[in-house]
Amino acid sequence: MDRVFKIDEEDEKSCCSHAQETMLKLEKVEERLSNLEKTMERKMEEMKNIILNTNSKIIALMEQQRRSMITPKSEFPIYTTDRLAEINDLISESPNNYIELFKRLLNPEGIGKNIERIFSRDLIMKMNYAGSIDKVALEKYESLNKALYEATKREGHNFIDYRREVRDAFHKAKNRCYKASAKEKKNQKRRLHINF
Repeated sequence: MDRVFKIDEEDEKSCCSHAQETMLKLEKVEERLSNLEKTMERKMEEMKNIILNTNSKIIALMEQQRRSMITPKSEFPIYTTDRLAEINDLISESPNNYIELFKRLLNPEGIGKNIERIFSRDLIMKMNYAGSIDKVALEKYESLNKALYEATKREGHNFIDYRREVRDAFHKAKNRCYKASAKEKKNQKRRLHINF
């Protein structure tokens, strides 16, 4: 037995109107999708431009950073008090460059072990922090002193701690010089003794 469905006129009108409504809804959905596609394309283009712009800014900043970090290492260690004054003046003109350079020279061990990267042994022997006992005072060279402080600064570290570290660094460096000198004298005596 086959079933036969009869559609009366009212059902046909209802079905047609429902189909028309569905078509209108589909057209609206297609219009929205089209608008969304256009919006997405526009947003993608904007993002592309932002990324390109940002990349060019990053590259420019990196180049600027690279140029600012090129400070000749031949300036260090400092050998004379005259050069010490010159370096102090240079630091006062562009402290950030020197702070970064000092960070590279002194870290990770700090100023205690690396003070000889900043000052030569001969100059260290003529210096101390406060200039007592007729020594050259590091604190007199304010720009250099401040840049060294900023380069060695860390959380919980203040200027008093820095000053103590620098004093200890001078003391340890001088001790290393005295030990090296004593060892050299001992070796000279040994060589003289062997030759005779």
